[in-house]
Amino acid sequence: MAPADHIRAVSFVRPLVLGHDPRERTAVGPGEVRVSVAACGICGSDIAAYAGLVDIRAPGTVMGHEAAGLITEVGADVTGLAVGDRVAIDPIVACGTCDFCATGQNNLCRTRRLYGCTPALPGAYADEIVVGAVNAVPLPGGVSLEVGALVEPLSVGRHAVDVAARLGDPARVLVIGGGPIGLAAALAARSDGLDVLLSEPQAERRAVAERFGLDAVAPEDVPDAGAWPVAIDAVGITPTLDAAVHAIRPQGLVVFVGLGQDFVGMPGHPMETGERRIAGSAAYTRDDVRRVIAWADEAAGDLAPLTGDVIGFADMDRVFAAYADRTRSAVKTLLMPSV
Repeated sequence: MAPADHIRAVSFVRPLVLGHDPRERTAVGPGEVRVSVAACGICGSDIAAYAGLVDIRAPGTVMGHEAAGLITEVGADVTGLAVGDRVAIDPIVACGTCDFCATGQNNLCRTRRLYGCTPALPGAYADEIVVGAVNAVPLPGGVSLEVGALVEPLSVGRHAVDVAARLGDPARVLVIGGGPIGLAAALAARSDGLDVLLSEPQAERRAVAERFGLDAVAPEDVPDAGAWPVAIDAVGITPTLDAAVHAIRPQGLVVFVGLGQDFVGMPGHPMETGERRIAGSAAYTRDDVRRVIAWADEAAGDLAPLTGDVIGFADMDRVFAAYADRTRSAVKTLLMPSV
């Protein structure tokens, strides 16, 4: 039990080590709100950092950027939010004034940071989180707090499909990877009326996709090799990028949204001879977040298959270790401080 002026929190210490030291409560400043964390999704990027596959978390970072909860304190100069409001956390902190921010592309801000991804912005693997009021997005009544914690990964998938629509011909989309981002991309593509197929090696994850009514196959069973107009790599390792490039037709497009490795190899011959293209997809914009919340409100309970795997603080080490050594295949796990 943490002292009254402290909270429980889980931090990244070094690869394969999490920290559980209580943290002092952060004061709420002007333009900020305090949110009691109801649920926070365990992100694959945190697992990759924990496993030592990517160098994207500094020691001491309180992780957790997929969160929802209740506002318990409102700072000065905050309007439109009140104590008791149910909110999802949009974790991107941008400058608000650069050319990208001015055009609604805060995801590309040159000084972009995220709550839960740097020690200076503690995240939501904690009892509570203090964020800018602009980062607390109200949830309508049809969106549970558990689904609210999925808004962030759902927004990543939504943005990847938008990149495909802007740069390619996404009438048919192959999504590689049946984790949260892959499922999010597949659901977004389907909601846009696109013909979508999900490629995923794990039968358990294919079964989850099928619960959403998505077509899912093992990688070796993907049809039309070399003929897909768009493939979305939602894993981001050398084998999946290789599969995506070989799946698309000449002048086709790979949208690279996974980040499973720091350095990813690319098959040069099909890229050069077929004029194939690769485009990155970076997080999401504030507009993406609001669109996803509106869509989730309409979907209501349809997203329930992603919210059933719930753990408490005491389970974090076990679950992180199991994801890292690939003995755990749950598509999404939610940390709920109340458990």
